[in-house]
Amino acid sequence: MCPSQTVNPQQERLFEELAINVPQAEVAQFFYGDHRAGYYENYTHVYQKGVGYFLKDQTVLVDFLSFAPEFNDKRQAEYSKICPDGIKTYYNSTVWDELTLLQDEEAVVLRVHSLLPDRLSLCPLLNIKAKEAQHDREDGVLWVETSHFCVGIVAGQGFSVHPLAAPVEFSAGEQLSLCLTAEEENTEFRVVIVFGVNRTAVLGRAKRLSNEDYLRKHQWRIWKFLTKSTLVTSDPDYNKSLYWAKLSGYFFMTEEFGKGIWAGLPWFKNNWGRDTFIALSGVLLVSGEFDEAKQVLRNFARFQNNKLGSREYGRIPNLVASLREITYNTTDGTLWFIRAVDEYLRYTGDQAFIPEIYPIVETALHGATKNYLDENGCLTHGEAETWMDAQIKEGLPWSKRGNRAVEVQALWYQALLIGVFLAQECEDESNLELWSSLAEKLAEKFKQLFWDSEKSLLADRLRPDGSRDLKVRPNQLLVITIPQEKHLLTEEIEALIFKNTISKLLYPYGIASLSQQHPYFHPYHDQQKFYHKDAAYHQGTIWGWNAGFTITALNYFGYTELAYQLTENLAKQILTVGCLGSMSELLDAFPKEDQINPSGTYAQAWSVSEYTRNGYQDYLGFRPNLLKQEIMFAPAIPSKWEHLQAEVPFGMTGRFKVDFQRDADTLEFKVKLMGIREQLTLNFSCLEQAITLPLVPEMEMKLTIKPDATEILLDDQPQKTTTISSFQETIGKLEFQKPNLNEDLPCLKEEDYLKKMIEAGLYE
Repeated sequence: MCPSQTVNPQQERLFEELAINVPQAEVAQFFYGDHRAGYYENYTHVYQKGVGYFLKDQTVLVDFLSFAPEFNDKRQAEYSKICPDGIKTYYNSTVWDELTLLQDEEAVVLRVHSLLPDRLSLCPLLNIKAKEAQHDREDGVLWVETSHFCVGIVAGQGFSVHPLAAPVEFSAGEQLSLCLTAEEENTEFRVVIVFGVNRTAVLGRAKRLSNEDYLRKHQWRIWKFLTKSTLVTSDPDYNKSLYWAKLSGYFFMTEEFGKGIWAGLPWFKNNWGRDTFIALSGVLLVSGEFDEAKQVLRNFARFQNNKLGSREYGRIPNLVASLREITYNTTDGTLWFIRAVDEYLRYTGDQAFIPEIYPIVETALHGATKNYLDENGCLTHGEAETWMDAQIKEGLPWSKRGNRAVEVQALWYQALLIGVFLAQECEDESNLELWSSLAEKLAEKFKQLFWDSEKSLLADRLRPDGSRDLKVRPNQLLVITIPQEKHLLTEEIEALIFKNTISKLLYPYGIASLSQQHPYFHPYHDQQKFYHKDAAYHQGTIWGWNAGFTITALNYFGYTELAYQLTENLAKQILTVGCLGSMSELLDAFPKEDQINPSGTYAQAWSVSEYTRNGYQDYLGFRPNLLKQEIMFAPAIPSKWEHLQAEVPFGMTGRFKVDFQRDADTLEFKVKLMGIREQLTLNFSCLEQAITLPLVPEMEMKLTIKPDATEILLDDQPQKTTTISSFQETIGKLEFQKPNLNEDLPCLKEEDYLKKMIEAGLYE
């Protein structure tokens, strides 16, 4: 039976569990993506506060009304349910309406329900001026056209069309308002609204959607994505937030200029390179969407700068705003691309992709080496060519990062090692030797250049004169988390970096971009009378995606309980703050009246993708490396989790199944390799003990470990293990920072304090 025609009780139960209920009088923001070139953003319990259905470069549907047969006033609705498949508004115990943004169709479904049969009406408010619109019926479709776009409306039953005598005063008073009323009494009335550039573009989809079970197909597609990989724990709030973070990431997927991931809404509705490559693991790889991940990499690769004389030769775009508007103004974006290629290969073992992608990586590394390499093997760059890229004006950054940022060197080192592996696979001895020597040189020089042994501080950057900038920023944690295997520094030094960064920057709700002890620190992002919001952008503001590598580092050093306290607060953000079901780009460093304040974009891809990645790669601890035919399984289980079940895809057909149970003093993992024939190697580590074992397909393996033990039991038999070094004595107890809420900060006392300093050339 076709999935679109199958009633799936598991899907219905999951969607009901994931519904975010918004009670009467509370106004909550939400959004859905159509997986092509549009999204729908709106609010519960109010009209026209959101942008509506924004398709390509314009709003096409502003809002809608329903009648049963009396007007259903959303402002007085008893409650709304933000569901994975659409928004539902309940007016009383018998009447409700729904809006669904269909995947891959550029179409919206409106429905109104009544438990008792009645004359039901739906009134879409299209973004068309009435005086410019023409509407008629043809081919069973109600057509509404302007010079800008075409709308085709079909319904499952006969309906009449008449002007809407609006019971709500709309801000766009000149817009066309049509009311569609069912000809017969019924318990449901639905219409499908299809958008396109002309009738030809719309007709085929409108006809097809009128003849298929499109809603069931839409719901099945959402459910299939959510359950392709699963991690379900004994913490229901965490489970719900993880599903929504995963789904929100999926809504950022786009086909607008080839396969891509939007950076954030509403301002970054473009394919941003850096954001895409950081988000790729959490949106696509941990979800098992390997084909889409490869398409994203291919799409960006085709835009690589191949102009030999250009300073940007070899770079992957930082921004694809259109097929003609492509920019390369970042250094780290290309390096994140190379790391994403490596992550994709590790998850899939896609050997056939290596000769295809190798020339892209080769050109990228040669371009960087030719134009930006210094005498110590470091990769140089402009002041605003890292992720901290805000500028007062061209050439005048708010946060200087030139000319050698610390995370860029970690990315460069990792890119060189990936290049070495790919060159070896492609039997390219010349590049293998070159990149090996460059990686060795950087590894030899990095500590000497960046580590201040007297102060036990790692530089955030080297200035052009070679001096160290010792500001405490979260970028230092990336030196620990970017490497897949070989690190630039010893674990002893990394432990000191970790201690200093966490103890200075980590708050319960996220990690700040600058220490509050620094005079440049700005506690609030937007709407401040003393400074422009970009002054605070990287000078204290909390970035959602930074929590991802922070949680990775916390688990890496054994601080899982602190990591999970942060995760629980992030879960609360996803489910109760701002745009529900997603995460904003930013938070103020300091709460206002004990309430965290979202800022920047209301929904940001790398924020939710990192949250999702943490679940699968850090807490579950699943990191496959099919390039070596091995699976890294290093679970970091919070004490709140009494049990979990997980099933994670990898390779072309493989699945890794985990059942975990916590008893009084024992952690028990049952693992099973499914869907492949080849035996793999399992590298298991937990609670400072590690063991390497053969992983035989379709054979369940029970691994048991006690917190105070120095052994692991395999199917109840003691095994020899390796003890993992612990640095908790060096690091000591870590706690969240408390905001210093006094107003004795330079930025709050002197107008444009930081801007004046930068313009005077005094920024250090």
